Amino acid sequence: MISVASLKVGGPSGAGSAQRQIESYWSAGVEAGAVVQITDSEIDDWSEIYRHRCLAQWEAEVVPSPDSPIRARFAVTSQTADGQTARVEQAILSRLGRGISTRGW
Repeated sequence: MISVASLKVGGPSGAGSAQRQIESYWSAGVEAGAVVQITDSEIDDWSEIYRHRCLAQWEAEVVPSPDSPIRARFAVTSQTADGQTARVEQAILSRLGRGISTRGW
């Protein structure tokens, strides 16, 4: 099985369209995609901001993540530019632990 993934570090202003980015990596044989969005800030309603900015054009299924550091998890199915079906799991995390820096990433 081939998978594609993207790790994004930053807040809402840089969230963009992770789904479209993953779709651009999709090719024959790819079966799964993942996006992990991390911020080192505490952002109120981060999951709703992300859903609005990145997932508004798709039916984003909310995936429960009880007892997890994941703030929100979504499953999105879309069509790539060449007609392939892309199912992408997206996880939102915040507040990196002490000693973890995003500098240099």
